[in-house]
Amino acid sequence: MSNILFVFEGEKTEDQIVTSFTRHVFKDKTVITCAFCAEIYQLHKVLTDDEDLDTFSLLKKIPQNKEILQDFNRDDFAEIYLFFDYDGH
Repeated sequence: MSNILFVFEGEKTEDQIVTSFTRHVFKDKTVITCAFCAEIYQLHKVLTDDEDLDTFSLLKKIPQNKEILQDFNRDDFAEIYLFFDYDGH
């Protein structure tokens, strides 16, 4: 349960963010990265439209994340961090 999940807006993860957090903040934890592949506004809409929806389950259904998250379930992660750009619309 000490795993940390980093969720990025797109498939291109920010390696510098992952490296810095892993080195300085989450030294003794495993950090897994995946992508939502859409903007934060779409994530917000999906989560607010279904109050029972689990964030991890949603991420696991995204095709790009299936292989990355296949061996994990929601209880394997202590924390989920979202990294999205601010795009004012």
